[in-house]
Amino acid sequence: MKKRLSGKRSNAGEISLDTATLHRYDKVEMMDEREYQALKEHIEAEYREAVATLEDDYKKKLEALELTWSVAQGRSRKRGLAELNGSKPAIGDLIRSVLPSLGPEFTKYDIERAVEKKFPETKGTFRGSSLAGTVSRMVKRKQLEVVRRGSGPEGFTYRRAAE
Repeated sequence: MKKRLSGKRSNAGEISLDTATLHRYDKVEMMDEREYQALKEHIEAEYREAVATLEDDYKKKLEALELTWSVAQGRSRKRGLAELNGSKPAIGDLIRSVLPSLGPEFTKYDIERAVEKKFPETKGTFRGSSLAGTVSRMVKRKQLEVVRRGSGPEGFTYRRAAE
């Protein structure tokens, strides 16, 4: 009498084995190719799932570390949480990222066009008042300097502050 591979077979024909059963394969006299392929696919699927879970855990831990580091470096916790949660970036971060690409002098409208060019997904998402308020705060923090005061449709002209 030949021994058959002991394991559980579901309604879908899927074979489920524990490690102990697999280690006793030398005592099994008969395993057909279909069972072999099914077991191999099952083991590979478990492996892929474990790797995916491990990668997800790694990414979450790394994001938490990055958030902690950004807060330790003086960046706001709110901004760090927005980045961690994948929400839209703060307008100040977007402005700071395009400043090097602007000429020596620029207006609020130049900033807006540069942000929309670099980040097309932001086109039309910022109110003029939020952009103006952020630029105004950057002037108060001495990140930007006013070159010429404007009035009406002619806005202020700015430049990057000397560091």
